[in-house]
Formats: sequence, structure tokens, C-alpha cells
Amino acid sequence: MVPNSEWQSRATVLAPTSGYAVATTLASPNWPAERTDLAFYRYGNPLALPRLSRIQDLDGGSNDYSTDILAAPNGYFISAQVGNRAIRKLFRLLRTDTAGAILWQRNYGVGVNDFITGMRYTADGNLVLAGQSSAGPNNDLRLRLLLVNQQGDSLAGLQYAYPPSAPTGNVRANGAFEDRLLALRNGHFALLAEFDTTGATYSMLLNVDRRLQPRWQYIFRAPPLFGVSRRMFFAGACELRDSSVLVLATNQNSSGHNNPFYLLRLDGATGQLRNTYPLLSNLCAQFHATKMLPDGDSALFVLGTCVGGTGGGTYAAHISLRGLPGVVPPPAVLAQRPALRPQLETLYPNPADASATLTYRCPPGLTGAGTLRVRDVLGREVQRLPVPARPTGMLPLPLATLASGLYLCELSWPGQPPATRKLLVRH
Repeated sequence: MVPNSEWQSRATVLAPTSGYAVATTLASPNWPAERTDLAFYRYGNPLALPRLSRIQDLDGGSNDYSTDILAAPNGYFISAQVGNRAIRKLFRLLRTDTAGAILWQRNYGVGVNDFITGMRYTADGNLVLAGQSSAGPNNDLRLRLLLVNQQGDSLAGLQYAYPPSAPTGNVRANGAFEDRLLALRNGHFALLAEFDTTGATYSMLLNVDRRLQPRWQYIFRAPPLFGVSRRMFFAGACELRDSSVLVLATNQNSSGHNNPFYLLRLDGATGQLRNTYPLLSNLCAQFHATKMLPDGDSALFVLGTCVGGTGGGTYAAHISLRGLPGVVPPPAVLAQRPALRPQLETLYPNPADASATLTYRCPPGLTGAGTLRVRDVLGREVQRLPVPARPTGMLPLPLATLASGLYLCELSWPGQPPATRKLLVRH
């Protein structure tokens, strides 16, 4: 099994019969020059000793932390943080093969304290990276979201302060290394966060669209209970079939009283609070929730720890949701089925002047004409070409009418996730 010195591990299920892959963080043998290294383990099913393992020192003299892992065609995506005491924590995305060997890696740092908490697939097979960054005028924290394609090219980004006009303040991703980013059926994402004001910390759920533009936010300001202030923490969320969002909120401050935890039901279109469901544990003096897991479409598991009183330890509750719309199951990971999507393999030359040539590949059974769209940095379509469905093909792309600049080439067929490549035009 993974050594006792590991922490911050995340796992992905490969298939019901082929086991698990785990990205985790290990104490470095090069202490004190560096504290941690990234490790990859591949397990069979049922769990036993790992079939293979690989230790990665991403940058000598730095501390490496894994934060998430997603299955990808013939390998994995692993999100990580890399830094040291002088330069802390850059967003980093790794692409590995099935044995955990790094094929490529990209840094997406904008400051000295970028902190990535996890990632999710979009409906069209791109990835959203979520976390925070010290991007404010006084190194104040801002939420940070980044949209990238499967080649690691950045497509869109967001740095978010609350209130948006605030010159200073801290808003951060809610905790680290847990499920804080929820993919919704309409292509939006819900990010669990919290922000500080003078003398208080509040929880937040931020809804962004598929281009990472903010749509609404919900703020949970829990009043004191029994004369004691409460720091409410969002520990998980799921989507219901009427597009409302169910959020788990728990008190993080110690108290001599049994504080309830809550399920909050938010309107999916506006973020307005529809219902509040207070829940009390009959086993804990106080319960701190850390995770929420849907159990089918009409129940939840809530996991965490008991604190205060005479005892402690882990705690689990099974909560019925009968009477509410059913829970939406997690979206299918399109990137685990590479045969279902067209591939844009090469774009040459790049940078280009008068013309470029695209090489593409279509999966078996794909028929009809596809479309190549060229978009500028604002997302506006500036060129469109038909593409025949062929096992492999080449397409000349005229560029003489385009101004110099950066463009995104998007190849798609109806009902299929698009393939994208960046193109730099220089006249």
C-alpha cells in the first residue's frame, strides 16, 4: 500500500475490473532541501500491493504536491503544485502514460502563491483547473479558474475577487484536495469557496459558465448559535434533476454545544436559497463534515469527524432525500473514450503567414461533413470550412485575410466534442 508518509492523495477508478490509479505526495528523501515529491501508484482490483509505482521529483529543490488525477486516453492528467520557500506553488498540469511516466507538463503561474485544488472535465473534453492565487494588490487571495484543452493550451481564465470591485480582501478555494468543483449539466461549474471580511469568514458558491464567466454567487452568513460565532464550511455539492444545487455546510469552529450541519438547496439559475435543512448528529458533541457522496438518486452519505465532548473519531451518516428531485449522476468522462471523438493531430506551420495545413483523424463510423471554425481571442468566429469525414485527412487553411494574432482552430462534428489547436498568424 501507499507508505504512511503520504498525504493529499487522489484516486481515479479505471474500470470496474481493472483497478485504480493514485496520485499522491510523499516525504522527499532529499529533506531538508525539499520536503515532498509526487508519487504515482497503479493498483489491481481488489486492492493489494501496487502493480507499479513511480516517484517524480518535478523540480530539484522544490516541494511537489499532487492535488488531483483524471483518466485520459492512454494515460492520466495529474494536477500538481510545485514551489519552495522562496517561490511558492505554481499551477502545474502533467500528462502521463499509463505507467505514470511524464509525457509533458505545463506551468500556469501568475504569482508567487498559485494554489491548485483540483480539476474536472468539461462536456466537450477540455479541462477546468481550479484554485487560488495571490493576485491582489497586497498579495490578497483571488479565486482562479483556468480552461485548457487536452494538449495543455490555455483557452480561457478567471481571477475572481469578492466583491468584484473590492481593492483588497481574501477569497479562496474551499479547503484543499477535496471535491470543491462541481460540473453541471448545462456546461457550467460551481466552485465552493470562502472569503474573509473584518472579523468573519463566510462560505460562498460561485457559478461560472462554460467560458468561466461568473453568473451568480451565493453567500452563507450563519448567525451565532448559543452566543458562539460559527465559521460555516461548504464540504460538498451535487446537482438535482430540477437543476437546483444541494450544498453541505458544516461548522468549523469549536463549540460546547451540538451545532447542526445543513443541506442548502439553491436555485440553479439564480443562486437564490430555496430550502434549508438543519441536521443534528446524535453521536457527536459536534460534527465536522469533510465530504458528501450521492448514494443513487435519493440519498447521500455525509462523512467527517466527531469533535468536542468526550470522544472523537470518524463519522458517517446516511441521509434520505425522498421528496426532493433525484440526484444527477456525475457526467461521463468523454476523454476516457477517445474513439468517439475526432482528433486534430497537427497544424503546420505554426506560426504561419499565408496558409497552414491541418492533419486530422476521424473515429470509425463517423459520417457526414464536419466543420472547422477559426476563432479570435474574443471567441468570435472569423472563418468556417467544411471537413469531410475520413479516417485521416489534410485540410489547407487560407490565412491571408486574417490579421496577425492568436487564433483557436476548432474541429467538430454534430454530437461530438470538438478538437482544438492554437494558431499564431504572423504577416
